[in-house]
Amino acid sequence: MEKEPRKASEIILALESKVDILLGIVRSLDLNVKILSNKLNQLSEKQAVPPPPQFTMEAVNTPAITPMLMSPLDPERAILIDPEAQIPAEDSPKGFRRTSRPETFAGDNAYLKREEKQPQAEVVVPKFDKTPPAAPPKEVSIAAPQVPIIPTQQRVVNRNGKSIFLADVEITNIETGESKKTRTNGTGKWSAALTIGNYSVVVKKTESASKEEMKVVQTIKVDGKQSPLELNMLIIK
Repeated sequence: MEKEPRKASEIILALESKVDILLGIVRSLDLNVKILSNKLNQLSEKQAVPPPPQFTMEAVNTPAITPMLMSPLDPERAILIDPEAQIPAEDSPKGFRRTSRPETFAGDNAYLKREEKQPQAEVVVPKFDKTPPAAPPKEVSIAAPQVPIIPTQQRVVNRNGKSIFLADVEITNIETGESKKTRTNGTGKWSAALTIGNYSVVVKKTESASKEEMKVVQTIKVDGKQSPLELNMLIIK
Protein backbone atom coordinates (compact mmCIF):
# COMPACT_ATOMS: atom_id res chain seq x y z
CA MET A 1 0.00 0.00 0.00
CA GLU A 2 1.52 3.30 -1.10
CA LYS A 3 1.92 6.14 1.42
CA GLU A 4 -0.06 9.26 0.91
CA PRO A 5 2.03 12.29 -0.12
CA ARG A 6 2.72 14.67 2.75
CA LYS A 7 1.22 18.08 2.74
CA ALA A 8 3.32 21.21 2.51
CA SER A 9 2.11 22.39 5.91
CA GLU A 10 3.27 19.12 7.54
CA ILE A 11 6.72 19.46 5.93
CA ILE A 12 7.04 23.06 7.13
CA LEU A 13 6.06 22.07 10.69
CA ALA A 14 8.63 19.24 10.70
CA LEU A 15 11.34 21.62 9.48
CA GLU A 16 10.41 24.17 12.14
CA SER A 17 10.69 21.57 14.89
CA LYS A 18 14.15 20.51 13.66
CA VAL A 19 15.27 24.12 13.47
CA ASP A 20 14.11 24.70 17.05
CA ILE A 21 16.12 21.66 18.18
CA LEU A 22 19.26 22.97 16.41
CA LEU A 23 18.82 26.43 17.92
CA GLY A 24 18.57 24.87 21.40
CA ILE A 25 21.83 22.98 20.82
CA VAL A 26 23.57 26.18 19.65
CA ARG A 27 22.33 28.09 22.69
CA SER A 28 23.59 25.41 25.07
CA LEU A 29 27.02 25.37 23.36
CA ASP A 30 27.21 29.16 23.56
CA LEU A 31 26.39 29.04 27.26
CA ASN A 32 29.12 26.43 27.89
CA VAL A 33 31.67 28.56 26.04
CA LYS A 34 30.80 31.59 28.14
CA ILE A 35 31.11 29.60 31.38
CA LEU A 36 34.53 28.25 30.37
CA SER A 37 35.77 31.71 29.39
CA ASN A 38 34.68 33.11 32.78
CA LYS A 39 36.50 30.33 34.61
CA LEU A 40 39.68 30.94 32.61
CA ASN A 41 39.53 34.65 33.37
CA GLN A 42 39.18 33.97 37.10
CA LEU A 43 42.14 31.58 37.05
CA SER A 44 44.34 34.05 35.20
CA GLU A 45 43.50 36.79 37.70
CA LYS A 46 44.38 34.57 40.70
CA GLN A 47 47.88 33.81 39.40
CA ALA A 48 50.47 36.04 41.08
CA VAL A 49 52.60 38.13 38.78
CA PRO A 50 56.33 37.44 39.50
CA PRO A 51 58.20 40.55 40.73
CA PRO A 52 60.62 42.13 38.30
CA PRO A 53 64.30 41.13 38.79
CA GLN A 54 66.41 43.48 40.91
CA PHE A 55 69.94 44.43 39.94
CA THR A 56 72.70 45.19 42.48
CA MET A 57 76.07 46.85 41.91
CA GLU A 58 79.26 46.07 43.86
CA ALA A 59 82.65 47.74 43.71
CA VAL A 60 85.47 45.36 42.77
CA ASN A 61 89.16 46.16 43.30
CA THR A 62 90.94 45.98 39.96
CA PRO A 63 94.66 46.49 39.40
CA ALA A 64 95.64 49.85 38.00
CA ILE A 65 96.31 50.03 34.30
CA THR A 66 100.03 50.38 33.75
CA PRO A 67 101.13 52.67 30.92
CA MET A 68 102.48 50.97 27.87
CA LEU A 69 106.21 51.04 27.61
CA MET A 70 107.41 52.58 24.43
CA SER A 71 109.46 50.28 22.36
CA PRO A 72 112.93 51.51 21.42
CA LEU A 73 113.10 53.34 18.08
CA ASP A 74 114.60 51.65 15.07
CA PRO A 75 117.75 53.62 14.18
CA GLU A 76 117.17 52.97 10.48
CA ARG A 77 113.64 54.44 10.57
CA ALA A 78 114.23 57.22 13.08
CA ILE A 79 114.54 60.75 11.64
CA LEU A 80 116.32 63.23 13.82
CA ILE A 81 115.07 66.85 13.71
CA ASP A 82 117.10 69.73 15.00
CA PRO A 83 114.92 71.84 17.33
CA GLU A 84 116.63 75.03 16.14
CA ALA A 85 116.08 74.31 12.47
CA GLN A 86 113.66 76.77 10.74
CA ILE A 87 112.13 76.95 7.31
CA PRO A 88 113.53 79.92 5.37
CA ALA A 89 110.92 82.63 4.79
CA GLU A 90 111.04 85.67 2.45
CA ASP A 91 109.69 89.08 3.39
CA SER A 92 108.57 90.14 -0.10
CA PRO A 93 107.00 87.89 -2.76
CA LYS A 94 109.04 87.06 -5.80
CA GLY A 95 107.99 85.90 -9.20
CA PHE A 96 104.48 85.49 -10.64
CA ARG A 97 101.61 86.03 -8.19
CA ARG A 98 98.64 83.70 -8.23
CA THR A 99 96.19 86.60 -8.13
CA SER A 100 97.52 88.29 -11.27
CA ARG A 101 95.77 87.75 -14.59
CA PRO A 102 97.45 85.79 -17.42
CA GLU A 103 97.20 88.71 -19.84
CA THR A 104 99.45 90.86 -17.56
CA PHE A 105 102.17 88.20 -17.27
CA ALA A 106 104.82 88.17 -20.00
CA GLY A 107 106.90 85.27 -18.70
CA ASP A 108 110.24 85.02 -16.91
CA ASN A 109 108.90 86.87 -13.92
CA ALA A 110 108.15 89.92 -16.08
CA TYR A 111 104.89 91.82 -16.34
CA LEU A 112 103.47 93.65 -19.28
CA LYS A 113 103.46 97.40 -19.20
CA ARG A 114 100.16 99.03 -18.47
CA GLU A 115 98.81 101.27 -21.14
CA GLU A 116 98.18 104.77 -19.96
CA LYS A 117 94.63 105.95 -20.24
CA GLN A 118 94.19 108.69 -22.78
CA PRO A 119 92.03 111.65 -21.76
CA GLN A 120 88.55 111.42 -23.18
CA ALA A 121 86.70 114.31 -24.76
CA GLU A 122 84.22 116.06 -22.54
CA VAL A 123 80.62 115.33 -23.42
CA VAL A 124 78.35 118.32 -23.21
CA VAL A 125 74.74 117.47 -22.45
CA PRO A 126 72.28 120.06 -23.73
CA LYS A 127 70.01 121.56 -21.14
CA PHE A 128 66.28 121.38 -21.62
CA ASP A 129 63.62 123.58 -20.19
CA LYS A 130 61.94 121.62 -17.40
CA THR A 131 58.82 123.76 -17.26
CA PRO A 132 55.87 121.63 -18.35
CA PRO A 133 53.91 122.79 -21.37
CA ALA A 134 50.66 124.53 -20.74
CA ALA A 135 47.72 122.18 -20.62
CA PRO A 136 45.18 122.60 -23.40
CA PRO A 137 41.92 124.19 -22.33
CA LYS A 138 39.34 121.69 -21.22
CA GLU A 139 36.24 121.35 -23.27
CA VAL A 140 33.14 122.30 -21.38
CA SER A 141 30.40 119.80 -22.10
CA ILE A 142 26.87 121.07 -21.94
CA ALA A 143 24.64 118.41 -20.42
CA ALA A 144 21.49 117.68 -22.29
CA PRO A 145 18.33 118.61 -20.45
CA GLN A 146 16.92 115.69 -18.52
CA VAL A 147 13.54 114.41 -19.66
CA PRO A 148 11.20 113.83 -16.72
CA ILE A 149 10.01 110.23 -16.36
CA ILE A 150 6.56 109.72 -14.87
CA PRO A 151 5.63 106.35 -13.25
CA THR A 152 2.22 105.47 -14.68
CA GLN A 153 -0.15 102.71 -13.59
CA GLN A 154 -3.72 101.57 -14.26
CA ARG A 155 -6.02 98.81 -13.06
CA VAL A 156 -7.87 96.60 -15.57
CA VAL A 157 -11.10 94.74 -14.63
CA ASN A 158 -13.85 92.88 -16.48
CA ARG A 159 -17.56 93.68 -16.58
CA ASN A 160 -18.06 91.95 -13.21
CA GLY A 161 -15.37 94.08 -11.53
CA LYS A 162 -12.92 91.18 -11.29
CA SER A 163 -9.24 91.99 -11.80
CA ILE A 164 -7.74 90.71 -15.04
CA PHE A 165 -4.22 89.43 -14.46
CA LEU A 166 -1.54 88.48 -17.01
CA ALA A 167 -3.16 90.61 -19.70
CA ASP A 168 -0.82 91.83 -22.48
CA VAL A 169 -0.36 95.62 -22.48
CA GLU A 170 1.35 97.50 -25.34
CA ILE A 171 2.06 101.23 -24.86
CA THR A 172 3.04 103.26 -27.98
CA ASN A 173 4.17 106.90 -28.09
CA ILE A 174 2.08 108.58 -30.76
CA GLU A 175 4.72 111.24 -31.57
CA THR A 176 7.87 109.07 -31.68
CA GLY A 177 6.40 105.63 -32.36
CA GLU A 178 8.39 104.10 -29.48
CA SER A 179 6.52 101.22 -27.85
CA LYS A 180 6.76 99.28 -24.60
CA LYS A 181 5.21 95.97 -23.59
CA THR A 182 4.19 94.83 -20.13
CA ARG A 183 1.56 92.72 -18.32
CA THR A 184 -0.93 93.16 -15.54
CA ASN A 185 -0.10 91.72 -12.11
CA GLY A 186 -2.25 89.69 -9.72
CA THR A 187 -4.35 92.74 -8.82
CA GLY A 188 -4.93 93.61 -12.50
CA LYS A 189 -2.55 96.60 -12.53
CA TRP A 190 0.03 97.44 -15.16
CA SER A 191 2.79 99.99 -14.60
CA ALA A 192 5.39 101.68 -16.82
CA ALA A 193 7.82 104.61 -16.71
CA LEU A 194 6.70 107.10 -19.40
CA THR A 195 7.95 110.46 -20.55
CA ILE A 196 5.67 113.42 -21.22
CA GLY A 197 3.52 112.86 -24.32
CA ASN A 198 0.46 111.15 -25.80
CA TYR A 199 0.26 107.36 -25.80
CA SER A 200 -1.91 104.65 -27.30
CA VAL A 201 -2.52 101.75 -24.89
CA VAL A 202 -3.74 98.35 -26.16
CA VAL A 203 -4.87 95.80 -23.54
CA LYS A 204 -5.85 92.28 -24.60
CA LYS A 205 -6.46 88.98 -22.86
CA THR A 206 -7.45 85.53 -24.19
CA GLU A 207 -9.60 83.36 -21.93
CA SER A 208 -8.06 79.90 -21.52
CA ALA A 209 -11.43 78.12 -21.26
CA SER A 210 -13.52 79.82 -23.95
CA LYS A 211 -10.60 81.02 -26.13
CA GLU A 212 -12.40 84.34 -26.32
CA GLU A 213 -10.16 87.36 -26.81
CA MET A 214 -10.88 90.55 -24.89
CA LYS A 215 -9.28 93.68 -26.30
CA VAL A 216 -9.56 97.40 -25.66
CA VAL A 217 -7.68 100.42 -27.07
CA GLN A 218 -7.39 103.73 -25.23
CA THR A 219 -5.44 107.00 -25.55
CA ILE A 220 -3.77 108.56 -22.51
CA LYS A 221 -1.86 111.80 -21.97
CA VAL A 222 1.13 112.16 -19.66
CA ASP A 223 1.67 115.86 -18.84
CA GLY A 224 3.95 115.57 -15.78
CA LYS A 225 1.60 117.43 -13.45
CA GLN A 226 1.10 114.32 -11.31
CA SER A 227 3.82 111.81 -10.35
CA PRO A 228 3.12 108.96 -10.06
CA LEU A 229 0.21 109.08 -12.46
CA GLU A 230 -2.78 106.93 -11.46
CA LEU A 231 -5.11 106.44 -14.47
CA ASN A 232 -8.81 105.72 -14.20
CA MET A 233 -9.89 102.07 -13.98
CA LEU A 234 -10.17 100.37 -17.36
CA ILE A 235 -13.17 98.02 -17.81
CA ILE A 236 -13.03 95.36 -20.53
CA LYS A 237 -16.53 94.29 -21.57
